[in-house]
Amino acid sequence: MARARTKDSLSPLYSIRTGGAGTPGMDDEKTGYGPELIEDPDAALTPEEWEKKYGEEVDTTVLYDEKDLERRRIDAIRVAKYMDVMDSPKVGEPHPRVALAARAYKKKDIKRLTHGMLYRKLGKSDLIVSEVALGTMTWGEQVTEEQAHAQLNMAFDEYGVNLIDTAELYPVPADPDTHGLSEKIIGSWLKKRNREDVILATKVTGYSDVLTWLRKDGGPVRLTAGQIIEAVEGSLRRLGTDYIDLAQLHWPDRYLNLFGVDLYDQSREREDVVSFEEQLTALGKLVKAGKIRYIGLSNESPYGVMKFLETARRLGLQEVVSVQNCYNLLYRNEMDMGLSEICSPSHEDLGILCYSPLAGGVLSGKYMFKGRASEARLNRFPGYMARYRTLQSQDCVFEYKEIASRYGLTMAQLALGWVYSRPFVTSTIVGATSVDQLRENLDALNVPIFSNVVHDLSEVFMRYRDPSRTFARVLDDGDTGTDERQR
Repeated sequence: MARARTKDSLSPLYSIRTGGAGTPGMDDEKTGYGPELIEDPDAALTPEEWEKKYGEEVDTTVLYDEKDLERRRIDAIRVAKYMDVMDSPKVGEPHPRVALAARAYKKKDIKRLTHGMLYRKLGKSDLIVSEVALGTMTWGEQVTEEQAHAQLNMAFDEYGVNLIDTAELYPVPADPDTHGLSEKIIGSWLKKRNREDVILATKVTGYSDVLTWLRKDGGPVRLTAGQIIEAVEGSLRRLGTDYIDLAQLHWPDRYLNLFGVDLYDQSREREDVVSFEEQLTALGKLVKAGKIRYIGLSNESPYGVMKFLETARRLGLQEVVSVQNCYNLLYRNEMDMGLSEICSPSHEDLGILCYSPLAGGVLSGKYMFKGRASEARLNRFPGYMARYRTLQSQDCVFEYKEIASRYGLTMAQLALGWVYSRPFVTSTIVGATSVDQLRENLDALNVPIFSNVVHDLSEVFMRYRDPSRTFARVLDDGDTGTDERQR
């Protein structure tokens, strides 16, 4: 393997930025949004071109710059106490250290080798999760049980993934004939595995007056104590386990402008909202019964996160340990401007799980041209995730495509590599409809995202602030603009 490179040994390759504390160069007054780049004629060379020109192999496992590499090393040491090798190989290559998972802090190691994967502590819990989690929202609809098991085997055995994220509602778009299939598929695979080697995260459906078929009483779905307990009991049966590591509230019971809605509309607030106290009390009972280990939130706002924490402390209940929200190059503001501060180890110390890093596949580029990817999810289900197909999003994607081409990256590598390299992200949830697609997504962990790439992405971001939060839809037949809660 090539030697690991530092800023000094790679000075011709890196475009080094200068700046103060925090993100390098972000205090640069001349640009207002980022630094000026040092002129670097070799910055866009691919590793192969660099080797040909200088006769020296580039170690592409080094991400970002020396500061980021040091952060990743410190993070690995903090979590993997028994790691005795400093230079990590590429993800997917054998590694001479033992994996740590949910029982790591009880000194019970998983008896298999990792493969270059980093593991991080999930907030204040004792869950040690891989930096990439396996998403399951298409399992049971686009992905068969056999195909899903192949993905699970590859992710766990070849790449060292140990976290699975699912939901009682999956697969989506939600349907009364398919809901819960994702959990059942995981359950059938889990029978052949050591339960303690797997961290299971699932989600309880939030408020909906459309999904009336989901609960036994046939009424609206709410986060009442009774419905929370019913949902968790159902997930336990389908998963074939007696405990869930992380039970998350899929979205709030109260009104919140989610899934592409631009502005918060106070007129849509409801008086019959289930209280934070009732939700936490029900979850607390499930924790005491040993049916769930930890509580998490999803699709939540900074206000909601702080209310759940304040309520738990006031009542002496178990606090939430994580927040799972959307985060990608088309949807950044909420995480960058608010949740990342709240979740910081210096503040509330919550784990951040990011879903939809490819914006439903839009950031892979496969939807850029009409007539392509006819069987892909957003084309199979007209109107689903329409927020990512706005005219503004489309313009933004074309600019990201230019950046990817400039640096010899695929669009998926660019989009995934950017999320993977964000310092506040605990784990990124990736999904796929095939083993090959999943392998590409996991291999993106090895793609270097240098500082000049981030600078170029920031330039686009300053002109397109969350383009998915707009009502200017792409003119496709059947685009109804529906979201996950209405399908």
